[in-house]
Amino acid sequence: MGYRDPYRGGGPHHPTADWGKPPENPAESGRGRMHAITLPHHFRDELEQGRARGSVVGSRPAGRTRTFAGVGPRRYRRPDAGILEDVALALTEDPHVDAGDVEVTVREAEVTLSGNIPDRAQRRRAEDIAWSVRGVVDVHNRLVLHRRAAHPADIPAEKQPPRVPQIRPPRWFQ
Repeated sequence: MGYRDPYRGGGPHHPTADWGKPPENPAESGRGRMHAITLPHHFRDELEQGRARGSVVGSRPAGRTRTFAGVGPRRYRRPDAGILEDVALALTEDPHVDAGDVEVTVREAEVTLSGNIPDRAQRRRAEDIAWSVRGVVDVHNRLVLHRRAAHPADIPAEKQPPRVPQIRPPRWFQ
């Protein structure tokens, strides 16, 4: 069943006459009959309320206004200092990123991350954090993977390398 002329009446035997009605026999659903798409209840309620008020189907219900959150003045760009502060604060507060050796710079809303970071997961997470800040246009991730040298006192005794005795040259050689 293809094209239906909107100027002709469908009649009781037209395939679209029973759209939206559940099938009489559930075993017949989908066989030779066309059924309307079932809408979620909140859409159906909204459409029925609109019809009851006499408004056009699909139009915005009366009394609701459009929100303009996130729409700023034309040619407005967030200041670089605000972006820098938010990126630095977000990196500082994230428990999964060691940002102790990371430098953040912002120029024309483009964030550049540079410095050393221990692993790839933290490198990617730092970039994602920078992207999540409002006003960021681009992120340049120049972080280098570099494990910090641990202080010998921080390494457990069983993982420390064996001590090699110092060999001194003989006294006559000095």
